[in-house]
Amino acid sequence: MSTRIGAKGAVDILDDDIKLKGNERIMNCLRPFTQQIFKYILDNSAPVHEEARISGLPVDSHAGDPPDDGNVVTACADADVSHGWHIKPRSGQVVRDRVSNGSMSFPHPAVETSDHWCQDFNLTRSNKGSSGDAIGHAEAVVERGGP
Repeated sequence: MSTRIGAKGAVDILDDDIKLKGNERIMNCLRPFTQQIFKYILDNSAPVHEEARISGLPVDSHAGDPPDDGNVVTACADADVSHGWHIKPRSGQVVRDRVSNGSMSFPHPAVETSDHWCQDFNLTRSNKGSSGDAIGHAEAVVERGGP
């Protein structure tokens, strides 16, 4: 047991064992109420709106020796719908990872659903005598939760 003089001259008796038992009794008394409060908060809270950027795997449109342009490939980004994620409308794009001997062309409009975003592309060669490639991947924003 220890004693100390308070600011107004009164003696405070401080016993760690007594404080510990007092705190434990208070916690045990309050526990049912705090559990009810937490349950109410969890049951009545508005869902939190979350957003994240996702990336698909890179795909390659390659043009070899024949003078044709590269093959048409499809880059996609897929939302994890099993965990409540969905593609945010108009958020998809193809990211150009590398383009050599030409440019990236988009022969068709993108396909967008709540589950995935896909875009076809191919290499359009500038020098028909040399090989080249266009490598890209799809990115999109996914969202879940409240407003």
